[in-house]
Amino acid sequence: MLHSISLNSLDDDREISKLLQICLNVRSQSNSTQVIQTPPFQPKPKSEVGYEYNKLDTLLSQGNWKEADEETARCMLKITKREQKGWLDELSINNFPCQELYKIDQLWLKYSSHKFGFSVQKEIYHSLGGAGNAASNIDLEIWKLFGDKVGWRQGEKWLSYSELVFNLETANEGHLPGWGGEGSGGLLGGGRRIFIGGVSLDHHYLMQKLFKCNS
Repeated sequence: MLHSISLNSLDDDREISKLLQICLNVRSQSNSTQVIQTPPFQPKPKSEVGYEYNKLDTLLSQGNWKEADEETARCMLKITKREQKGWLDELSINNFPCQELYKIDQLWLKYSSHKFGFSVQKEIYHSLGGAGNAASNIDLEIWKLFGDKVGWRQGEKWLSYSELVFNLETANEGHLPGWGGEGSGGLLGGGRRIFIGGVSLDHHYLMQKLFKCNS
């Protein structure tokens, strides 16, 4: 009887060992398959040149069009390192990153419901027969039509920056950003540029840039 009990105990121990081993194997397999997959960290998209447009975004979202227009100029002057000059010349316009121009344009489009923006201005200019030609090929008649269309001209007079309309409801389509016209102020410095028939050469360079960035 004692011998029988000993054998039974041994069998029980073996069964227990087998069960324990099975449990360990199952647990091991379960752990190996339950790998937590964490998505890679996606940093917030940044400007190509490390510039932030938070202030411009806020001003546009609040409908502060004049302040947003001035902030647009500050952004572009800072990106081109021309804060001291206060205006953009041909070289700085030609070298301006298209990606930054796109980011600024997207903010204007978003908050104006596609009434304001560089791309709106380019499309209006293009619809009138304008294209990104060389500076020597400025078509004054098309520029005048463009000025009339966006509200930068009244009669035969190009408006000064201070005469622009910073109101979404009453301004013409494409009126802002306000880089056209004569006089001090605005992105291109107004009267400090060389004008041909009331059209600044720098205005034409900027329009050329809009075409190049969209090509």
